[in-house]
Amino acid sequence: MDFDFLLTTAWNRTDIQLAGAWADELERRGYRTAVFTPSEKEIPTENAEVFRLSSLVSRESIDLRSIEQRYDIPSISQLSVTEREYFTLTEAETRRRIRRSVDALETLFENHEFDYCLQERGGEIHRLLAQYYTEHYGGTTIWRGFGFFDDSFSVSTHLRELWDTYDIIEYDEIPDEGKEWTREYIEEFRNRRKHFTYGSTANNRIVALLDTIRDQVINRDQPGQVHRVGLNAAKRKLKGKLNKRICTSVSRSETFCEEERYVFFPLQYRAESRLTVYAPEHYDQCWSAEYLARILPEGVTLCVKPHPHHPGEESPRWLYDLNQRSNVEVLHPDLHSHDAIRGAEAVVTINNTAGVEALIFGKSVVNMGRAFYSHIPGVRRVTDLGSLPEVIAEAIDDEPTETDIVESVYSLRQTLHDADRAKAEQKETRATIDAVLDLIEQRAD
Repeated sequence: MDFDFLLTTAWNRTDIQLAGAWADELERRGYRTAVFTPSEKEIPTENAEVFRLSSLVSRESIDLRSIEQRYDIPSISQLSVTEREYFTLTEAETRRRIRRSVDALETLFENHEFDYCLQERGGEIHRLLAQYYTEHYGGTTIWRGFGFFDDSFSVSTHLRELWDTYDIIEYDEIPDEGKEWTREYIEEFRNRRKHFTYGSTANNRIVALLDTIRDQVINRDQPGQVHRVGLNAAKRKLKGKLNKRICTSVSRSETFCEEERYVFFPLQYRAESRLTVYAPEHYDQCWSAEYLARILPEGVTLCVKPHPHHPGEESPRWLYDLNQRSNVEVLHPDLHSHDAIRGAEAVVTINNTAGVEALIFGKSVVNMGRAFYSHIPGVRRVTDLGSLPEVIAEAIDDEPTETDIVESVYSLRQTLHDADRAKAEQKETRATIDAVLDLIEQRAD
């Protein structure tokens, strides 16, 4: 059977509700739609066909090397890193997940054709594989992803979070009302000390933990073993407490940022697909931080800051040794990132949002990954790490102009679409499908 759209889900209820809402909206607009899910939960759709991973698994053995060659996948193992880290999977469990996902997708694409595969941005192995399968059979994958501004989202056909439609709008081409809005936004952003907490508030973490216990223990509807997840969570909590004692205190961190010359390097969450998928070469952020410390100009300190929501990701021993270096200061994870950005000579990022925040504060940004903001004015993207010393030296001596900042912020906002990504209500659903269909139309022109 032929379908216009294939949608995929993860295991969490929010993701499943979104897929059901999108499927029904597409069906109402006349698009034949199917949903592919690894979960046994009910998919809330009236008309779309649902394919469950468990019902598609049929082969006794899968030659993964032949799969890589057939679908031009550089490394299936690398695609599984996010799930392995997030669900605390063993090597055997990870391989089983890979083989089951490949088996299910082989069956699905052997029997059906899909013009488009619409997915919420994520690092689940079946979603990443679905992109390669869709493209192999002549289709196009469309990802809905993060939008920097409140209640906004992006749509893209790129696996690594780059945007199809992003263009810099020159300052002279921005209407006066656009310039006025942008300047007001910049001023308001600098003053309100915003935290990006999508999906990571204390309340959401408690709900997620309860969902994990229910799905892993009662329903058996999620990878991993709850005792192992719980044990690792306890270890990370303990490591987080140790790390906070090793780091410079919040008050001393604030004083340091006010008085010293430094380059700021914020660490990312290890199990985040922005790191594991979009910048796998920087997965070992310890190496990246140590390399940065070796190449800074004389008199400039490297400030490293653990992730505020995941302070226990790094080894306490590594943080201690790093903090002993004469040109390194490990800032406290509870220090607001804006305090670290304000005093920095430059900010170095992999793929985190601190890059855009730094630009808004008028700081030069050096991007080592493949961030959505890597090509805007004021950002230097490094593709050859051998050139990093020269690039950082240039960034320290050359701050972006106010014109650069206005152009970048305004252009980013024009690229995004309006909706709360976490809601499956009619307004948000229609906005998502409108954006997807607009992108398809633009690509056809």
